[in-house]
Amino acid sequence: MITEIKVPLESGMLPVAVGFAEQTAKALGFGREEQLYLSLAVEEVFSYLASQGQEGEALELTCRHGGYYIEAVCCFSRGLLPTKVFNATSELSLEDEGSLAELGLLLAARTVDRFHLVME
Repeated sequence: MITEIKVPLESGMLPVAVGFAEQTAKALGFGREEQLYLSLAVEEVFSYLASQGQEGEALELTCRHGGYYIEAVCCFSRGLLPTKVFNATSELSLEDEGSLAELGLLLAARTVDRFHLVME
């Protein structure tokens, strides 16, 4: 089963994206813990993208049921996401506000079993 939604990258639309991910996981029979992990990851990615995006940009969120797992695919404009934060050797400084903004992305990557970036 596949569910999809396209959400404008505006901070006020955050509950729509997060609710979509959480309710999809619930409808597919996943437990509360899995729902929360998925919604947290979507929340962090969406929040960061909304802070970086320009007017008119949107996030296309697709959830696919894989039997024992759920895959959330986030499609957005290239260049909005700093890939350096996902490098295992990168360091984030708590004194640097730029690093703090990227901390949510690191958290998103760590709360789910697998986190992939594909640039097309």
